[in-house]
Formats: sequence, C-alpha cells, structure tokens
Amino acid sequence: MKKVLVISSSCFSMTDSNGRTLAKLFDGYDSSCIAQVYNNGTPDFSVCENYYNITDKEVVKHFFTRKSAGCTVSKASEHVTAVPMSKKQKRTPFKKLFREWIWRISGWQKAGFSQWVDDFSPDVIFLFAGDGAFLLDCARWVAKKLQIPVIIYSTEDYCFKKYNYITQKKSITYALLHRCLKNSYHNLSPYVEKGFFNTPMLTECYAQSFEFPCETMFAKSDMTFRESKEQCRDKDIKVVYLGNLIVKRHLALSEVAAALAKVAPGTKLEVYGNGPDDTVDFVKKDPNIFYKGFVGYDEVVDIIHNADLIVHAEYDDEFNRLDLKAAFSTKIPDSVSSGTPFFMYGSKELACTDFLIKEKCAFVATSKAELTEVLKNALFDTESRRNVLSEAKRVKNEYFVSNMPMVNYFN
Repeated sequence: MKKVLVISSSCFSMTDSNGRTLAKLFDGYDSSCIAQVYNNGTPDFSVCENYYNITDKEVVKHFFTRKSAGCTVSKASEHVTAVPMSKKQKRTPFKKLFREWIWRISGWQKAGFSQWVDDFSPDVIFLFAGDGAFLLDCARWVAKKLQIPVIIYSTEDYCFKKYNYITQKKSITYALLHRCLKNSYHNLSPYVEKGFFNTPMLTECYAQSFEFPCETMFAKSDMTFRESKEQCRDKDIKVVYLGNLIVKRHLALSEVAAALAKVAPGTKLEVYGNGPDDTVDFVKKDPNIFYKGFVGYDEVVDIIHNADLIVHAEYDDEFNRLDLKAAFSTKIPDSVSSGTPFFMYGSKELACTDFLIKEKCAFVATSKAELTEVLKNALFDTESRRNVLSEAKRVKNEYFVSNMPMVNYFN
C-alpha cells in the first residue's frame, strides 16, 4: 500500500462525525501506512498509529517564541497526549483571518513537523479540506517539499461562499478571508491529482472552478440494515432526531413535533443532541418534544434501530437555503442504511433533499403545508414504508457501503 499523509482538522475518531467519516474512508487500510497531522480530537489508534498534533495556540506560541510547534502522538503515549476538542468561541471574520495570517507567516512547519514528515516519507497526501486555508497551505508545503501528489476530499462549499456565512453581515474582512481561501485552492491545484466530493452538486461546483479531475464519493456507513420495519408499532410510537441543534434546526424540529402531535396524539419527538444554551432551552420547553440530551455513537445506533421513524430537519429561510445548499449530513447515510424509515423536512433546493427525492429512499416534506400528510404516510402507510425501505436498501448498497474506497484507490 502507498504511504498516505492525512491532513485534516479532526483526527481519526469514532466519537466525532468528521473523524468517523475519515475512518470509514480508510476502512481496511494498513494502519502502519497512514500518518496524520491534525488540530483537535482524541485519536483512534486502530486506524492510524502515527499522529502529529498542532493547535492554533501552539502556532501562536511558536510565532512569538520560535520554539518547536506541535508534537507527535503515538499509542505508547496515548494517555498523556490525546488532545480534547477546544472550547468553541464566537467566530468572526477578523478572528479567522488573524488565524490564517498567523499560520501562514509563523513558519511552524520548519520545526518538528518537517522532520516528522521526512521520517514517515509519504507517497501521497490526503487532504480533508474544510474552511481553513492553512490546511491547504500545509498540504502544498509538503507536496512541494517531497514532490508528491495531493488527493482532496471535501464535504463543504466554503470556497464558493461569497457571502459572510459567519456573522451574516456585510464585511470587508470576510471578503479578504474568502479571497485567502480561494487563493490557497488555486495555489494547491497544480499538485492535486484528484478531488473527491460527497455530492454531485459539490462535485460540479469544484469541477467548474478548478482544473483537477473531480469525482463524487458519498460518505460511507457501517450501519446494519435491520429488516421488518414496514409496519409502525400500534402504540408507544418512537420518532427520533439525533444530531446538533444548530442553524435554526430547533425551529424546524418544533414544526415537525407539532405535526407529529396532530398525526399521532400523545407522541412526542425524541431529540438527542447538543446545541447552544438558548436552542436547548427552546427545545426543552416545547410541549411536543422530549429532549434526551447527548448520547455516544454506539447508543445512537441502538436508538435508530429501535425507532419507528428517524427525522432530519433543516429550517427553511433565505439564508439557510443558500448556506446549506451543498450540505449533506453524515446522518443521512446512516439513517438510510439502518432499515428504519427516514423522514426529511427541508427545502427542495438542498442537495440532501434533492438526493432523497430522486432516489425515493425517504419520506420528504419540502414545505410546512406538506408536513402533516407526509408524516402521516411515513408512520401509518405500510405500503409506502415498504417501498421506501426497499429503495433505501438499494441506495445503501449502491452508494453508502464502504468497499474500502481508499484501499481501492491507492492500490
């Protein structure tokens, strides 16, 4: 197998959505042939044995003190070097631009990281790209140093967001930040062998903007497809949502819960997940929602398999239609692949909604007017549930089964 240097913000991990996505992409790959440089998270040593952790704080410290930035993380030192996710702070374009500036001029790579890369001697770079230009710059620095190709994988459209998605206000600083990200993509492009993206919509956006070859590769799911969910239980109906309470999602869930109360009186929408304090308080006060808090991934799987219906919802307003247009939640492959009927509530302009409608593998309501009727079918129309589950099983096998994608590509 080729030796792969993975560059990403999150490390391989089964407790973080991005970490799980990475782990599934490298399912079956020889762990000794993978090394990863990352910013946050607690690494999983079953996937990779060789890590280098570098944080924003260490880059700033290196800038002022010139001391070595970052450290290696190995299984032998796991108990002292695992790095927790940093506490989230309010983001602004200025803070993000300052972050990019520090990473770019600090020269942190020339400290311990350069020797670590030489010692591993990778054949190829796999970049999980997000909203940070510094990750692209890091990939370009290694590619140029070792004259090796880069593979890009992305699930986001940050480099196409010309509007200020951070604070939703007009901002010259955001314009500079966006230009910084675009320039980093263009500077990296000559080293890119191929780009993989998790929706056809996103693939088309990148193919039209950059010269490297682009291909769609959906996120993978290890979820077992449980049969015999065509009929909803007669009483104690279990309808669940599992995920973050962000981007006004709590408002969409409240609308779903109100419709559920009409369709199945006495049934509350069970909500599992975290969010800002104000959104959690809103959900707790909703009479049609039973807020259950955050649960680990293993428990998530059990909840999904024991539910009558899984819900995902995106609030429909002008900003969300624009900002979430290319989004494709990692919950969708798991939900479709579970054998439990899946219900989606969101604008038809979203990539995830468009996919589910075309593939007929979920119940989809694209407006509040449709919500009650579609929800009623999703719970009580046995024939509709059977048809949706049949298509869901097909979609799981066609798009979401692992099949060791990176093993196949790098061999």
